[in-house]
Amino acid sequence: MMANKETARKALEVIRAWTSLENPRASCRFLIAYAALAHIEDGTGFSEILYIRVSGPRDGKKTQTGAIAADLVGEDHCVVVTAGTTSAVFFRMIDARHKLVVVDEADELPTGIAREIARIARAGYRTGAKVYRCDGPIGTKSYGVYGPKMFIGVKPERDAALRNRMVELRAVASTETEFRFTQGNRDAAIGAMRSLLEAFGEQERANVLSLYNDSHILPEGLSGRLAGIARPLIAVARRLDSRWPGFHFERIVRAQLLREHDLRQELAEFDDSSLIKSYLNTLLDTSPTSALGVSDVFTREALQDFFMKQDRRFRQIPGHIFTRMLYESGYAVGLRTRKRVNGSNPLKHIRLKIAAIRKVPFQEASRD
Repeated sequence: MMANKETARKALEVIRAWTSLENPRASCRFLIAYAALAHIEDGTGFSEILYIRVSGPRDGKKTQTGAIAADLVGEDHCVVVTAGTTSAVFFRMIDARHKLVVVDEADELPTGIAREIARIARAGYRTGAKVYRCDGPIGTKSYGVYGPKMFIGVKPERDAALRNRMVELRAVASTETEFRFTQGNRDAAIGAMRSLLEAFGEQERANVLSLYNDSHILPEGLSGRLAGIARPLIAVARRLDSRWPGFHFERIVRAQLLREHDLRQELAEFDDSSLIKSYLNTLLDTSPTSALGVSDVFTREALQDFFMKQDRRFRQIPGHIFTRMLYESGYAVGLRTRKRVNGSNPLKHIRLKIAAIRKVPFQEASRD
C-alpha cells in the first residue's frame, strides 16, 4: 500500500511539472481521477459521463496535458485525434470501444472532422449512443460513440450543447525555466501510475458501480445535467481515496464540480446588457490611438478575449452568441464589405459605434 501511495505521489509530481494547469494540485488530481474513470468504463456501468475541456494560451502545455491523460489510460484504450485525422478513420477507431478520445487542437481542426466530432460528442455522453453514416450507395451504418472525451484548445468550448456536457480545466502560460524531469523520468512515472489505474479498474469496478447507484453520493447543491454526468467521477474519486488515503480525490472532484455548477448558475442569470457598455468604454480607453482617434474596428476574437479577462462568465459564451450580444446591444455592427481589413476576412471584424458608447445617458448628464 505504501509503495502504491509513493507511486501516485511521484506521478502527481511529474504531471504537475509537465503541465501548466491553473490550481495545479487540484487539477492534476482531477486528471488522474478522470483517467481512473476511463479504466472503469466499458459501456455497461453508467448511464452518462462527463467530458473535460482543457483551454488556455498557446504556451500552456495543453498538448502535453492531453498526452499525459492518454498515457495514463494506455494506447489500447485511447484514441488521439489531430488535424491529420480523417472522419472515416476516426469513426473506425472509436466504434463501440468506449475509449478515451483526446481531441488535440480542437480549435484548429478542419471543418469536416470538427463537424463530425461535434456530432459524436453531443450524443456520446450517454451510454449506447450511436451516430449513423452512409455506407455504400443506399446503406447506412451505425457507430457506437459513447465514452470519456477530452478536448484541448486555446478557447473555451464555443458550442453551447457541448459546453453543457463538460468540465473545464484552465491552463496558464508556462513559466518553467528548466526541466525537473527527463522524458525517461516522465514515462517511468506515468507508466507505473497507469499500472495502478489498470489494477484499480479491475478490482474496484463493482464498488464504484455500487457507489454510483447510491442516491446520496452527490454533493448538496449539485443538480441538473451536471449532477447526472458527475456521478461516475465522484464514485471513482471516493474509491481512489479508499485505496490511497491522503490524496483527497473526492474533495477535489466535488469542489471542481460545484465551481462548475455555480458558474452555470451565474451564466443562466447573466444580464449582459448592463455590462457591455461599461466594458466597451474600458476597451476604448485602453486601445491605441491614431491621428483619427481611437480605432473603431476590432476582430471578434480580440473583443471576446478582452471581455473574458473582465468577467469569467464571458468564457462560457460561444463566439456566435457573443457576437449577437454585441449587435443586439446597439453598440456594434458587423463589417459586410468585400474590402479586407488588415489583411483578414472582413466578416470576422466588428465596428464599434464609438459615439453611442461614449454618449452619457440623459439622467447621468442631468445629475452632473
